[in-house]
Amino acid sequence: LIKDIRKLIRLFTKKDMLVLDPFMGSGTTLIASGLEERKAIGIDLNKKYCDLAKRRLKKLGIKMNGHLKIIKGNSLKEIPKIKDKIDYCVTSPPYHNILRNKGMGIRSDGSQRRQGVEYYSEYPDDVGNQKTYNDFLVLFGKIMKEVYKKLRERGYCSVIISDFTVNKKETNAHGNVISLM
Repeated sequence: LIKDIRKLIRLFTKKDMLVLDPFMGSGTTLIASGLEERKAIGIDLNKKYCDLAKRRLKKLGIKMNGHLKIIKGNSLKEIPKIKDKIDYCVTSPPYHNILRNKGMGIRSDGSQRRQGVEYYSEYPDDVGNQKTYNDFLVLFGKIMKEVYKKLRERGYCSVIISDFTVNKKETNAHGNVISLM
C-alpha cells in the first residue's frame, strides 16, 4: 500500500508540497510523503494509531523534522486550525462500522495485515462508529467539506474506499462517496 500511495503523491504533488490525511490510521500517507520529500499532516482520533504511525516512521528511518505532523484529534475540529493550504488530500476513511463485523483493526507489527483491536475507537464522533450508513455519509461529508475549504485552488483529493456491505447488502459506497464529494 505504501508503494501505491507514493505513486499517487508523485502524480499529484511536487517536492515540499503539503499532503493531508484526515483519517491517518497507521500512517501510510505520512510514510509515503516522507519518502517522497513532501510535507504531510495526519489526523487521527485514536492515540494508539498516532503512536503506531510514529513507530512506523521511526522504524523506516523517516524523521519528522517539522515536515511531517501527527495530530491526535477530531478532523472536523482540527482541519480548520491548519494554517497552510493543502495541495493534496489522500485518505482511506473508516468504512461505517465494518470493523465491528469481526474485522481486525490496529496493525501492531507495522504491516498492512490487520490485527489487534476489532475497531478504531469508542468515540461517538468517529466516522466508523456512526449508527447508520447515512450518518456515516453525513459526517464523512462534513469532514471532507472542511478538507475542501483548506485545499489549494487546483489541489487534488483521492479517497480510497473498498467495497463493503451494510446490513449484509452490497452497498455502492464508491458512488455514494463520489456523489457526496
